Amino acid sequence: MTVAAARPPARVPFGVRALASAALAVAAVMGAAGVTQSAVFSQPGGLKYALTIAGPLIGLFVVSGVEPLVVSTCLLVAAGPFAGFTTTLAGFPVPLLLPVLALAVVATIVQTPIDHSTSAVGRMAVPIVALLVMPIAESTDRFRYGTLVAVMVLTAWVVARATTTRTGRQAIGATIVASAALQGGLAFWEFRTGHRLDLYGGAGEATFGRDYFFNFDDINRATGSFYDPISLGNALALAVPLAVALAVGARSAHLRWALVATGAIGAVGLALTYSRMSWLGAIVGAAVAIALLPRGRRLAPAVACAVVAVVGGTILIGIGGDSLDARFSSIADPTSAQSSSSEGDRVRTRLWGATTEVIADNPVAGVGFGNLREELSKRVVEAGSSGHAHSTYLQLVAEGGLFGLAVLVLLFGALVGSIRLARARDPVLGAGLAGCVAALAITWTTDFTVRYTPVASAVAVIVGLVAGLGRKQAT
Repeated sequence: MTVAAARPPARVPFGVRALASAALAVAAVMGAAGVTQSAVFSQPGGLKYALTIAGPLIGLFVVSGVEPLVVSTCLLVAAGPFAGFTTTLAGFPVPLLLPVLALAVVATIVQTPIDHSTSAVGRMAVPIVALLVMPIAESTDRFRYGTLVAVMVLTAWVVARATTTRTGRQAIGATIVASAALQGGLAFWEFRTGHRLDLYGGAGEATFGRDYFFNFDDINRATGSFYDPISLGNALALAVPLAVALAVGARSAHLRWALVATGAIGAVGLALTYSRMSWLGAIVGAAVAIALLPRGRRLAPAVACAVVAVVGGTILIGIGGDSLDARFSSIADPTSAQSSSSEGDRVRTRLWGATTEVIADNPVAGVGFGNLREELSKRVVEAGSSGHAHSTYLQLVAEGGLFGLAVLVLLFGALVGSIRLARARDPVLGAGLAGCVAALAITWTTDFTVRYTPVASAVAVIVGLVAGLGRKQAT
């Protein structure tokens, strides 16, 4: 008598699991934002809020079959652009990012074992935070800037730890590109309809106005889920080099084309922000990523990027009309009288000059985070009540003095040092991350969007990937 071998249980098709995971992830994010709670329950409460988040998350962990740390980290990456979306609980505003970040931190502590691997970024984390204590202490809004630094540090740490898992690097990278595609889709919808995705109430109005955007208030600039178009452009610029590297390293043609398509959608959104330095950051970042790819793998992505840039640029100029064409043309000579934004760019140069005066007057300790606007308003009439240096570098040095300058030196020095080890471990992804760092360095020259949590979280994700991939085993 023979016993028939037991059949293995039928596996759920990948497509079904992917759709179910995506739906549950959306439900979890909506729960964290308070949407589900207000729709299901007549009265809000702490337990109800927790249930609307925990329920979809439990289902997501079960359905996806991926490590909880990877799932929670990918949720954190996806929620970053919506960090300004808040709900009210017991009279206190709760940002969307808070419960998602708390979940990711708990998963990191529980799931990842203690090891002694380190990276240049990890070794510089404590000195950088210590250097920021003085400017935060001198700030008029200590809680805001302290929270911003804490979110960046925790997000980078979670992402770095998630890269040690089997599927962490690929899942996080794919989530970044998919998130950029979502923002690109939102940007195109905004451009075509003229409507804005209003998630922030009055917060968005504080930055998107006639005085702030240098006579561009009458031009349809996409903002996505961010506070302003430049913030969206800066975040999308970081995703472009990563999309190039992930497409090169894709293990199947289907995945490669999916990454190309999602990356192209993100690039469309980037173009519609009218953010010139974001455009340059993305272009230079993609070029750096391609140049650092292993030999024999550079030609195809270079040709593909050139074709996409030419064809996509031609189509976009046709859609955007004269305003987009003029914006492209103004890159060569932004203060030219022929440029419609020339006066705004001249104001920007005056703000740079005024900021250097503030630096000269406060060279050691700076004026404290958030205090530069008052100093600029005394020197530049157009600065207004919401003025800033229009340069992350100048802003940090003016508000942090030598402490801020040291933070910049340590951060970029650590990123470059970790990139070397990252390229040794994963040459393709390491090249993409090098392009992301190059894009970051360029976007920081002409604006100060990292002060917003959505942009800060995007920067922290890239820093975490570099730190995780560039870690060195301790002896």
